[in-house]
Amino acid sequence: QSIRQKYFQNGINTIHCKIHSEHIPKLVSEFSTIKEIKLSQFFFVPQSKPVQALPDDIKVNPPVSNSVICVVDSGVNKANGIMNGIVNSTFSYLPPLAVQPCYEHGTFVASRCVFGDEIEHLVGGRELTPYCSIADLTVFGRDAAGNLIGPSDFDLKTAIEDVVSANHATIKVYNLSLGAVNPVKDFEVSDLSKLLDFLSKKYKVLF
Repeated sequence: QSIRQKYFQNGINTIHCKIHSEHIPKLVSEFSTIKEIKLSQFFFVPQSKPVQALPDDIKVNPPVSNSVICVVDSGVNKANGIMNGIVNSTFSYLPPLAVQPCYEHGTFVASRCVFGDEIEHLVGGRELTPYCSIADLTVFGRDAAGNLIGPSDFDLKTAIEDVVSANHATIKVYNLSLGAVNPVKDFEVSDLSKLLDFLSKKYKVLF
């Protein structure tokens, strides 16, 4: 299996690979620098489906601010009638087996970020005014069979660190509306949380 390695900015050197469990004791005994070996965690987003078609005569005004929110999710549909012209950049970090984005959940989240929770009421008025623009960081996708694929913790950390380090001067807010299979445990901090905390302090950004 492929072996990937990355030295993250918070000082954690991570190797991501597949290994049979019977080899782990020997590996640990031969390399004293290994701090821990644990199962890779994969993330997911709930499925979102439109309940009705959007009116085709909605007027979307320019954003009222120069702020940008980066939506770390399944992708944002830039041509759905209300997000046109609002997505100013796209960063694609699809999982290895994914062949295309799956826009439903990411577009839903992005619409709430720029229009607020009252968007359904505002659509009825046929006019929307976004608060800010959106940067689309796509980390979920679909495979050739149409199945939803989420990123591993290694892939998610890589995507976030890359985009934040390159764009922190213009993108200050990053939205992560995603879940993990493993529950949160008392007195235990995940590697993702450690990295987000480090990036937040170093680059003065908000997650």
